[in-house]
Amino acid sequence: MCQSCSRFLAAIIAAFALGHTRAANAQEQAEGTRSETTDDSEIVVTGEQTDDTRIDRRVYTIRDDPEAQTAPIVDVLSRLPSVTVSPTGQIRLLGHPGVLILIDGRRPTNAEVALRTLLGSAVERIEIITNPSAQFGPEGSAGVINIITRRRFAHGVSGSALANVDTRGGLQASVSPSLSDGAWDIGGSLSVARSVTEVDIARTRQPLDALDGPALREASHSTSDTGSISATFQVTHRPDNERRISASAEAHYAGGDGNRVIDVTSDDPAFEPFREFVSGPGTLQAQALTLRYEWNGTEGRELTLTGSVQGYGGDNQNLISHTSNTGDFAYRSILTTDQTAASAQLDYDQPLGESRLLALGSQFDWTDRTIDDVLQHVSGSAALGPDLQSTVSGEWNTLAVYGTLQFSLGDWRILPGLRLEDRRRIVTSAGVGGEDRSTDIYPSLHLERHFTDDLELRASYSKRVDHPDLGSLNPAIRYVDTTRATVGNPSLEPVTTHAYEASIDYTPGNSRIGLTIYDRRSVDVWSSFTETNTDGVDVTTTVNAGTRLSRGAELSVRGQMSPKWRYSLVANMFYRELDVLDGSLIRRDDQFRYTINGQLEFRDGELTEGGSNQVQLNVRYQSEEFGFQTTESDFVTADLIWRRSLTSRASLVLSLYDLFDSSDTDATLVTNDFVQRSHTFGAGLRARLALSYRLGPDPGQ
Repeated sequence: MCQSCSRFLAAIIAAFALGHTRAANAQEQAEGTRSETTDDSEIVVTGEQTDDTRIDRRVYTIRDDPEAQTAPIVDVLSRLPSVTVSPTGQIRLLGHPGVLILIDGRRPTNAEVALRTLLGSAVERIEIITNPSAQFGPEGSAGVINIITRRRFAHGVSGSALANVDTRGGLQASVSPSLSDGAWDIGGSLSVARSVTEVDIARTRQPLDALDGPALREASHSTSDTGSISATFQVTHRPDNERRISASAEAHYAGGDGNRVIDVTSDDPAFEPFREFVSGPGTLQAQALTLRYEWNGTEGRELTLTGSVQGYGGDNQNLISHTSNTGDFAYRSILTTDQTAASAQLDYDQPLGESRLLALGSQFDWTDRTIDDVLQHVSGSAALGPDLQSTVSGEWNTLAVYGTLQFSLGDWRILPGLRLEDRRRIVTSAGVGGEDRSTDIYPSLHLERHFTDDLELRASYSKRVDHPDLGSLNPAIRYVDTTRATVGNPSLEPVTTHAYEASIDYTPGNSRIGLTIYDRRSVDVWSSFTETNTDGVDVTTTVNAGTRLSRGAELSVRGQMSPKWRYSLVANMFYRELDVLDGSLIRRDDQFRYTINGQLEFRDGELTEGGSNQVQLNVRYQSEEFGFQTTESDFVTADLIWRRSLTSRASLVLSLYDLFDSSDTDATLVTNDFVQRSHTFGAGLRARLALSYRLGPDPGQ
């Protein structure tokens, strides 16, 4: 039996052995959204909604999930319906890349850093918005994930403390105290962490016109050791029952070293083997300050004004050393990034009688970013040419006004929306500047009908667009090693997507069954393109690769088998039509893909009671996928998490990742010149042990 089939069958068997968890009967207010609090404590999709609740999103709470309390939020996302996370950390919604990550309704300076430093214990809930309304910006052709952090604290002193270590040498210690006394809430957090990673890749490469000939073979071993420190502070004042004023500040710093050893050989006896070392330090720092004013007037009127400023800086240096019998040489590559951003947003909600809600808003965003690239010859022959230095800078201004009107028509709740955006971009490279300005309209429409208390139907449409960032436009060549490099594409166009969705949810008793079907049509989709330049270097850039048609369905089944056992099963099936490169010709191709996420959970008592246990088994499977030039193999992973409540305040969590060492992946790259096959070895079994402690009132009382 083929390896892909074996993996698929293993995933099916494991997933159906898992269960389906009960959907909680609640939903809390997201940014600008009202609802009730869920009384279920695991990761659950909220169920019953009031007339004041908007219909364009689904909310998941993670309060007492064992992994969420001790793991970065990126590890939690992979277990939510509609979300898949690849072994490299790429996040997708309904199988599509291009997800916009928001934290408390705002775009973080660096989403990857934010997801890996923000602990699940600091998160109240997660909004999954696969087809956003006009309230949200059009970025994120696949949808929006809005992570809402904790903003409400128990009276008096409360908070949490956490320490964890893992078998790779990683560790983390954090404390999040808070004080609430009448009209004032004060909270903050401090986290110190170390992360250690190792990656092994084996590559085989042959000329396209001589696939039976000698092969070039490469083995690389990469390690990284990074330390980080993060701090946040928040103060909220409520002068009366109608107004709330808050200010928050955060700062993050990370620094570490990366090392990569590459050995290149060939079946051709005439080939001269060589070894390369790529090593160097890297640092980044990010800061943000946010001010927020909220007014809750009579008859449900609400006004929210938010302003923020952000700063980000990064510096990465790599020494690339080449060693062979024919001679040695070395180059130093330096990449420096500086970014400043500011935003202001005004939202106003006005109820218009029974079951009608008018929401109006305006948003202004400004970003200024500069990237400096330097390549310096250090020693030996000048194999990569003379020293290079380039600077590219960009400034973005976006002004948007938007509105939605939610109302009832018969048995239907309807939410049409319209967003008008004026966007201005100025990019300067090598002293040559270019300005681009556009004004676009982004409509949205959401429908909802409750046939019974247990049966609900939703349908929606939205227009989305992804704009390239400055790094994707940067024309400067950046060497990964002496044989590979990346370069931006100044001609890269935005991706425009028209998204249609329909979903039905059925909640019989302690179960919840959901089915979502979708159709997405994207124009000028982005894809990586690799070709060999005249110096023999494989250069990868991003190109617009035609149109893509995506259709699919997601089936979600959750329930409770007994008071102690719960299970969840989420299966996604995707059909895609896209342009692929076949030699030097572009042809249309189609593909059917699927993913399966399953979870089985056991509890033998209340989580707030000492001596109770909670055990979760999670299984993920993702089938093979191909792109413009590439094909990536399927993979399956299984994780086991055990939480032991030592007391009503203290818990011990043991997490075992990739239980069966089954996350190896294969990839094939076909260019006009060669075929390259890569095998990336999974990290293997990893264990993490965490101890958490709750401050404040006894949670059991």
